[in-house]
Amino acid sequence: MKKTVKWMGSIAVVCMSVLGLTGCSSLSSIPNNVAPGVANKTGVVQVSSSCLNAEYPKTFYVVADKAVKNSPYLEEVKAYTVNGLKYIGMTEAAGESAAKLIVTINFSSTQANRMVVRYSMSAAEKGKICWTVNANCSTRPGDIRNYLPGLVAAAMPSVGVDRAVSVTNLRKYPQYVKAVMGSLE
Repeated sequence: MKKTVKWMGSIAVVCMSVLGLTGCSSLSSIPNNVAPGVANKTGVVQVSSSCLNAEYPKTFYVVADKAVKNSPYLEEVKAYTVNGLKYIGMTEAAGESAAKLIVTINFSSTQANRMVVRYSMSAAEKGKICWTVNANCSTRPGDIRNYLPGLVAAAMPSVGVDRAVSVTNLRKYPQYVKAVMGSLE
């Protein structure tokens, strides 16, 4: 019985540690050239991804999912996504018709006692999905704008990769945050 209680206690500690790690803890030293006045506050993000076609084209164009077409944050998130995809070696097409890969983005937040912020992107070639990436974190209620750059940055290392669920600590990858926010040239 004592071993079972210790074992259950150990599982509870591990679960609480993982839940604590996936919060949007604060990062304050990231410069911002995309959206003046926005400070990335995302520190740790939960990311999952799937790759259905490892030989996907590298010329892309970013479009918004119809659910976010009227969002006041759309242009910022599109810019973060374009910057991030360029940083990982992809090339932006001049227009949707010139692109071989259409990257569709979506983002949302829900608030109760904690705010959950989500970002997703999926890439399709001729209507066939090549890869998808989902990133999310939870934090105290606040402005969604302060968490979107970090979610986009955390998604970039998972583009074109199969990952069930991983926890990305952006403190270990500040170059991605700087890239999506437009401060790397």
